[in-house]
Amino acid sequence: MSYRLPVSLEAAREQAVQLLSHHYAYDRLSLEQVEERLELAYRARTVAELDDLLADLPTGPQDMVTTGERQFYHLADAEPERPTARLISFFAEVKRRGGWTPPAGIEARIVFGSMLLDFREARLQPGVTTIDANVIFGELKVIVPPGVRVVSEGNAVFGSFDHNAPEWEDPAVGAPVVRITGSAVFGATKVIVRLPGESGLAALRRKWLGD
Repeated sequence: MSYRLPVSLEAAREQAVQLLSHHYAYDRLSLEQVEERLELAYRARTVAELDDLLADLPTGPQDMVTTGERQFYHLADAEPERPTARLISFFAEVKRRGGWTPPAGIEARIVFGSMLLDFREARLQPGVTTIDANVIFGELKVIVPPGVRVVSEGNAVFGSFDHNAPEWEDPAVGAPVVRITGSAVFGATKVIVRLPGESGLAALRRKWLGD
C-alpha cells in the first residue's frame, strides 16, 4: 500500500514534506536520510518523483498526515523534575537538542558565548515555556517546529531580537507557546521556525520555491 498524494504538484510536495518529517520524528529515518529526501522533494518536478521518496516507508492510520496538518511538536507526558533551570554560556557553546524535556522556565545567561535551544524534537510542556534571556556579546538561537506559537518580548541595546516566522505559520488554539523575554546587549537572540530534520539549506530552498 502506498500514500495517495494530491494530484497538484505543490500540494503533493507539501504533504510529502510533512510525511517525511513525521517519519523522522518517529525514528524511521535518520537525520541524513530525511535531509536528503527533503532536498529531493523540493527539487521534484512530478508527483511520481514524490511518490518514489515515500515508497519504502510504512503506511497506516498512525502514519497518515493530511495536507494542512502542521502539528510537528511533541508534548511532555509529565512535568519535569525542576520547573525552572538556568543555562550558562560563559566564553563557551551550550546546546540543547534532540528528545529533551525543557522545564517551564529557562534562564539563559550568555556572556561572550553562544547557546542553541532546539525544540523540534523536545517534549514541550503544555501551556507556556518561558525563556528569560540575558545575552551580552553573544548569541541565543531558538529553533521551534511549525505549530508552536512564539512570543518575543525582549529588548536590545546595540543588538537584536529577531523572530523569523514564515508566512504559513498558523498555530492552532491550545498549541504550546514559547515566550522569550530579557535583553541582548551587543548580542543577538534569533528565533527560527524550521521543520524537524530540515537543514538551513533546505529551509532556504523551501523559501525560494515559495512552499
